Amino acid sequence: DWEHIWDAFPSNRCHSRIIITTRIRSVARSCCSHPWPNGLVHEVKPLGATDSERLFSAVAHGWPRPANSGRVSNEILRVCDGTPLLIIAMAGLVSKQMQEEDYDDEEGDQSGVTMDISRPCVAAYLPSGIRELKQVEDTLSPSYDNLPCELRLLSLYMSTFPQGYVIDKHLLIRKWKAEGLIAVHTLQSGFEERAEECFSQLVQRCIIRPARTRRRACDCECNPCSYQVNHFMFQLLASKSADKNFVTTSCCDTGTLRGSSGLQIRRVFLHHGQQQQQPADQEVPAQMEEMFSFTRSLTVSGEVDGISLEMFPHLVVLDLQGWEKLKDDDLPRIFSSGKLFLLRYLSLRNTRISELPPEIGMLSSLETLDASHTRIAKLPPEVCTLRSLEELDLRSTRIQRLPERIDDLVALRHLRAGDGAASTRIPKGIDWGMLRDTLETLAAVDLRECSADVVRKLSLLRCLEVLSVSLSLRQCTDKEYQDNLSFLVQRLKCLRSLTIRCELGCSMEFLDFSPEDAPQNLRHVAMHARFLTVPRWIAGLNHLSSLHIRVCKLAPEGVKILGRLHRLECLELGLDFLPREAIVIQGQGFMSSSQNRSNRAPLNSKIHEEEEDGDDEKNGIIIYPFRELLRLSVDCRVPWLVFKEGAMPKLTDLELKLSTGPASHESPPSGIANLLSLEQVAVQYDAWYINSRSVRATVDAIRRQVAELRYTVKLVNNGVEEDVEAVINPRRDS
Repeated sequence: DWEHIWDAFPSNRCHSRIIITTRIRSVARSCCSHPWPNGLVHEVKPLGATDSERLFSAVAHGWPRPANSGRVSNEILRVCDGTPLLIIAMAGLVSKQMQEEDYDDEEGDQSGVTMDISRPCVAAYLPSGIRELKQVEDTLSPSYDNLPCELRLLSLYMSTFPQGYVIDKHLLIRKWKAEGLIAVHTLQSGFEERAEECFSQLVQRCIIRPARTRRRACDCECNPCSYQVNHFMFQLLASKSADKNFVTTSCCDTGTLRGSSGLQIRRVFLHHGQQQQQPADQEVPAQMEEMFSFTRSLTVSGEVDGISLEMFPHLVVLDLQGWEKLKDDDLPRIFSSGKLFLLRYLSLRNTRISELPPEIGMLSSLETLDASHTRIAKLPPEVCTLRSLEELDLRSTRIQRLPERIDDLVALRHLRAGDGAASTRIPKGIDWGMLRDTLETLAAVDLRECSADVVRKLSLLRCLEVLSVSLSLRQCTDKEYQDNLSFLVQRLKCLRSLTIRCELGCSMEFLDFSPEDAPQNLRHVAMHARFLTVPRWIAGLNHLSSLHIRVCKLAPEGVKILGRLHRLECLELGLDFLPREAIVIQGQGFMSSSQNRSNRAPLNSKIHEEEEDGDDEKNGIIIYPFRELLRLSVDCRVPWLVFKEGAMPKLTDLELKLSTGPASHESPPSGIANLLSLEQVAVQYDAWYINSRSVRATVDAIRRQVAELRYTVKLVNNGVEEDVEAVINPRRDS
């Protein structure tokens, strides 16, 4: 459509500008890629806390804000989340109520707000507020009304979570599959591709958004992606879900349900905790047993009490994540009831369960078992009899070794046994050939006790897409292990994510093969080890989007390899050397300061190919641009970086990890203002180095540059967001 619109404009040299607004991110990217490859997408950011408060006070109270209005106003501002339209609308509602009431300056609350602030979340009040605020409803409704039918169904599912809940993308897709919310009549891979596409569309259309958790420069693909629903959008979806009888939640009036004869409740979601104080809603009436006989999905969390799971005989999804009342004694009774033969999805995540009973083997249709973040220390052998099990999640448990017969799970596709540095050992006798056509994820497993032959047999897993392993120092120095690990990486042609952790950061130079032999589909590579320089096989990864690597020198050829990764979005680069010259980041790529001072060679020129004495800092370096890079993390004693105009045009997050080193007035990073898309700069260093001259010089230099940008970029200093203006000018507010 945009190409047809573009053809209607005259082609001249008047240097006109075209500004297009849209709710859909893919439309924005499409418009900026044709006919100009470097069109700028500007995403409107929410207001900061100070500006939000000023806007609300100006509309609701005039300026300044009344002294006693803080409690309600702050809650409203939290719910509005910096969106100007919502702030103005809610402030207008507050102002209207103040005018309608008989306002008494001496006895009344100075805020003039009649909201029931005894509720811990003002969002509970908002359904009636949204109906009154026509402008807000008119703004939010198109985001839902213009969705295709399938996406409407999936968006309604977002209302099943508690207010402000952080949604795990992977687990959400598994629940969609268990409930059959996405109709796919192709192979298994077809469902996941379609589910990913649907999820991406919900994000692009602003139904859901990435959660505001602590951001890192690079996030592993294996890690779950966290998302949330905006408070106002949540209320809109909850209202539509209630109208369509899509879900029954703990906020529903049980009295109304009692009087609804013939009502079939398909989905029940009971959430209760410190954010809800409605004990009457938690008791499930006995006379509702007939309604619950049709329930296919049950989710219970928090301090919900009085739940008899025997009332739900036809469950397909049983999500008990975070249910504080769940005890070990409850599971044998639940599993042995004989009523859960249809169950496909079971989550015990974040509960106090310490063991799984043998009765779990009776869940013959179970496809997903999530026992992560529990106290479970051992899996019963009966788990290996679940022939339909496709996903087993044991992350953050006390399980140190997998069961001996784990290879009996012939349908197993995703095995997540450990996370981060905590890996789970695997038995020596596993027949990996039994899983060669099914297993796609194996993370994170400990191979430190395995023989070199076991490492080689992992190459039988020809469908493997995600591999995360831990190795010992002995294995990384043993020739047989080295050869087998190199053989393994080259044979796994379907691999999309590779993570290797070594003890003591040992060398991985033995992973040396040609770019043509590398798995061409790799999207994520995290090597928690050391390389002399960037390995040559990285050059063959044309689809690589995330890279974590540590090198002992930055040779010209290695830097060129990084620059040619045209799809790279996240780069976490460890430099185990002290730079003697600045690394200048041009709009066209990297070059050293010596080359920057001389006449610049063209991009395709050959610069100082010879490498003598390992003195790479004296060589001129120039590479292709990082046009798609979004997040950059540099771990170096003194990150001597200089960003020139046009450098890294899409970079949003910059992370610098410091330690002590020689200080000079030239060595701190500079040119941060030239990173046009930058949103956050994070600086990390050990508390022991807080008085180091080089660390203080680097932090002060960054602080001054961020202050010049006037709140458009956040500075996070060792995990704490700074008000840089107040730090630089302590008398500003006096």
